Amino acid sequence: MRRIGMALLAILSTAALATVTPASASAEPPVILTLEGKISELAAEPKGGEAEFETVGATTLTASSVVCSIGAFKNSPIEAEKDANSGLAHCDFTGVKKGAVACRSETTGGTKDPVETMLVLFGLRSAATEAAVGGALLPLLIELVLGSEGEEGGLTVNCGAVKDKIKGKLGCLLLPGLKQLAAGAALEIVCKREKPGKQVVGTCLTELEWCAKLANEPLEADFSGVFARTALEMRLEVKFNKDIFVDD
Repeated sequence: MRRIGMALLAILSTAALATVTPASASAEPPVILTLEGKISELAAEPKGGEAEFETVGATTLTASSVVCSIGAFKNSPIEAEKDANSGLAHCDFTGVKKGAVACRSETTGGTKDPVETMLVLFGLRSAATEAAVGGALLPLLIELVLGSEGEEGGLTVNCGAVKDKIKGKLGCLLLPGLKQLAAGAALEIVCKREKPGKQVVGTCLTELEWCAKLANEPLEADFSGVFARTALEMRLEVKFNKDIFVDD
């Protein structure tokens, strides 16, 4: 089977805030660090149950399970992002359907993945956000949806011979919101929607260019002939290979 991926683009955010705002130019923004080695060496294999993409019009694409592999935070497929702060995650969505119709990912060349299988490539970037509760900073993963072979135009999803599309960026939280996250500790990556088409993200403080992209290039999907704002609901269990902490 072709291995495709999802690139998770960012680390650090607030759980309770729902808008993305740049930090003050005079403030020293918090940063994410590793206690051993470099951020480019972080790796993990998140796993979860049901996932759902839902547009503002309440059209949904669902999956029964998700298995991912986050490689080192480096070598992003996006040429401009090939540095220590960017990377890849490979996610395999199974049991994928739009209503009762089975779906599968498809390359721009027309190669289809197995029925009810969606292999997605995301691009990954480290950043930081301000927490609303107790001053704690919660890691935020900003994810860019790429095509199944790394195409920047988004992912093609074939649902009963109808070719749908998912593109843009979203933010997912890394919980719990602790200042230090120990290697091997049980954590969660939580992608949460506030309402149909409305993703819950934090107030972005660092990597301001990507913060702006998160706000200006939101997740969208064409599930019914027109692109609409979309949110992803998903919860993954994850353990990172290195200690992570926030220096504020």
